[in-house]
Amino acid sequence: MMRIFATFTLMTLVLSIVLPVHAQTQTVKPLLGTWKRIMPNTATPGAPSGSATNQLDAAGNGFHFVEDVADAKGPVLHIEYTVESFDGKDYAWKATDGTGKPLTVADAIAFQKIDDYTYELLNKKMGEVIMTQKWVLSKDGRTRTVTSTRKQGNTMTTVYEKE
Repeated sequence: MMRIFATFTLMTLVLSIVLPVHAQTQTVKPLLGTWKRIMPNTATPGAPSGSATNQLDAAGNGFHFVEDVADAKGPVLHIEYTVESFDGKDYAWKATDGTGKPLTVADAIAFQKIDDYTYELLNKKMGEVIMTQKWVLSKDGRTRTVTSTRKQGNTMTTVYEKE
């Protein structure tokens, strides 16, 4: 009887660890992969134009994000960050221009899941929100529409397709 109880206790402990991790992996899974920009963000003067690729890879309970933007002359922007969880906490944000020079427009990012298809991302500089992004996945998971609103109020929409 004691052996059955010990086995049951051990199984309960293992499941209490494995099931939440599995659920979180399922939450992040639709975002993972390579995304190519199919509709440029032409609504905002000065916004990077040309090709853009996002790579989202699993990292803990969240994801690691890399974006590379290039025009006919070569790379113009590289952004990188890791969101450890969809908890709304700040995580480090880094970017460089095409020459590798660090950009200081933001220093943190916070990410929250709104529902199965919608996410909110806050770009911050020294704790102040400088841009809000709304990511909306299509029901089939093949497109991601990103609507970005800067602190000044100008908005741009960019559409990505999953490869």
